[in-house]
Amino acid sequence: HGSHPDFKTEWWYFTGNLRAADGREFGYQLTFFRQGIDRSGRDVIPLSRFVTRQVKFAHFTVSDLSTGTFR
Repeated sequence: HGSHPDFKTEWWYFTGNLRAADGREFGYQLTFFRQGIDRSGRDVIPLSRFVTRQVKFAHFTVSDLSTGTFR
């Protein structure tokens, strides 16, 4: 479990359900992505802090089950 740098694309999900004090119900999903960048055959400076071998990003969604809305 964890990052696998030999793979180009990976993602991890965190999902759950919440209930507000007024009884409304929500669902959520937080997803982290890692996208490997192939640097083979490229003329790059290996010690530069501006050169990367991967990009990481995330997204978050919330569903309001009582109104049927998704954000």
